[in-house]
This record gives sequence, structure tokens and C-alpha cells, in this order.
Amino acid sequence: MKDLTDYSGGFEPELTPDTFSSKTLFGLLKVYAAHMIRIDGLWYGSVMSKYGNEVALKYDINIMKKARALEIEAISSVMNIKGNDVATMMKVIQLSPWVRTLDFQMDVRNNDYATYMVRACPTIFALEKEGRERERGICLDVCLLGMRITADHFNHDIKITPLKIPPRKSKNEICCHWEFAIER
Repeated sequence: MKDLTDYSGGFEPELTPDTFSSKTLFGLLKVYAAHMIRIDGLWYGSVMSKYGNEVALKYDINIMKKARALEIEAISSVMNIKGNDVATMMKVIQLSPWVRTLDFQMDVRNNDYATYMVRACPTIFALEKEGRERERGICLDVCLLGMRITADHFNHDIKITPLKIPPRKSKNEICCHWEFAIER
């Protein structure tokens, strides 16, 4: 009973992930990733409503520092990712659960240069809907920090340049665009 496309049949007491097709597992991975983002938004909103955005952002940054480092170690270990260049860093970003919820494009031109464009970001969409104009701050304070932590894990000389960040002028614009480079 391998390669199930769903779990609509009877209960399977010996169920393991490899029982499902890769397409089904990828769908489940996207569900888990989206759930992580919802949990993040819920706790942030709860702290913000009680103590204000400044306190919520402070805690979010502290959590990001710890969680991102753990995520990088776990992904690098499981996927045997080693190196000290931009291409190596992009592999980890590419496999991050957070990124699985985005519509994104990576262009790795060589081991020392890449761009990362996000066309659709649920966090930005939620912040735009909220209407408190927090998008730019979240992008620069939280997203950039996550990328900086990832870059520093592999090489402190990786330069990160925001090419386009919120706010967006229209809903048709991309959410953000970043450049990563090492000058040698």
C-alpha cells in the first residue's frame, strides 16, 4: 500500500510518511509550512494587541535569531548541505518551510551571486490587509535578519542588498527582491 494520494481509506496503524506519494507529501509539507506562519501571526498579534507592536517585534526578533539558527542546522544536516558561498546559502533558503508558502524565483548566476524575488508572500498580504503600514518594517527587521543569520552561517562576507521591498504601490507588484553577493 505505497504511494497513497490521500488518507481517505481506513485507519492504517503502521502508517509512515513513505506510505504516501511524493506529491501528497509535498502538499502536506505546504500545509505544515502555512500552519507555522499562521501560528507566528497569531502569537505576534496576541502580543501586539496586549503590549504594542514594539514589544511584539522585539520578541519576534529574539525568537527569529534562535529559530532560524536551529532551522539552518537541521536543514543543512538532513540534506548534507556544506559550503561557504551564496549558492550554498540559497539551498537552505530554498528548503526553508517558510519559503514553501511563497511564490518565489531564485536566480543563482554563480556560486558567489544570486537574486531572490518573492512574487507572493502571505505575510505581506496579511499586513497589507491589516492596513497599519508595518510591511516595510517586518521586511527589513525580520526577513532581512533571517537572511543575515543564514548568510553568516555560511560566510560573513555575503552582502545582502534589498532591490525592492514593501510597501507595494499596487497588488500587481512583486513583494520583495533581494541580491546576495560575495566580492572576491
